[in-house]
Amino acid sequence: IEQLCLANLCGWIGYTIMDDIMDGDAKNDMFPFVDFCLREMNIIFTQYLSVDSLVYTKKIFAAIDQAYSYEQTTRQQTFNTPSNNLLPKSIGIAVVSLGMLSDKKQQEAIVTFFTHFLAAKQNNDDAEDLIPDLERGHISPVAERVLLIMNESGRNTIPSYSLPNDKEKILSIFWNDVYPTLNQEMSDSLQKALLSIVELPLRDDNYFIRLATKLQTAIRRTDTERRKMQDFLKAY
Repeated sequence: IEQLCLANLCGWIGYTIMDDIMDGDAKNDMFPFVDFCLREMNIIFTQYLSVDSLVYTKKIFAAIDQAYSYEQTTRQQTFNTPSNNLLPKSIGIAVVSLGMLSDKKQQEAIVTFFTHFLAAKQNNDDAEDLIPDLERGHISPVAERVLLIMNESGRNTIPSYSLPNDKEKILSIFWNDVYPTLNQEMSDSLQKALLSIVELPLRDDNYFIRLATKLQTAIRRTDTERRKMQDFLKAY
């Protein structure tokens, strides 16, 4: 378990630095250290994970690679059509849990849990970071939905935008046209996440349920704030 946690730490450090490089908070000359961290992570996982766990691990890191590739594309804004890519790049958090389980059914349940949980979390994070993301030129899947509605040409393309000039319009579209559906999708994802582990021999207060409950509370709080804001605007 200690070695798996060490591998997870190496991965966390490596991917955190990669995020910082993509955000402009770290220089490109940090990439060799990213490579070192991820290489050490892979070495440890290869040594200590079972064959079945390694199969899932390869799928997980393939998903992470796809997520980073998608994010880099949207930062460069080189695409003209919307993407349905919602692969959570933080899915690597599931690997240590996989390594602690030997039953294939349990491993599948854990992967399913984190896939749905992290999809909901990513949507929630993207919703909270909508304006900051757009300010630095990153079009997240949530921002993509807003901009497609904002496109008055009727074409299914991402329009140009200007901040702070378009901020009020962007927020209005987000809260009125995007968030209600997004909120339902996040709730559905959390429900699927919880259902995936319902048959596992876990206690009611286990780590996975706490994760989902905490996110569920945050989503409900945001929705309550949205309703209060709408009521306030209607009153005036």
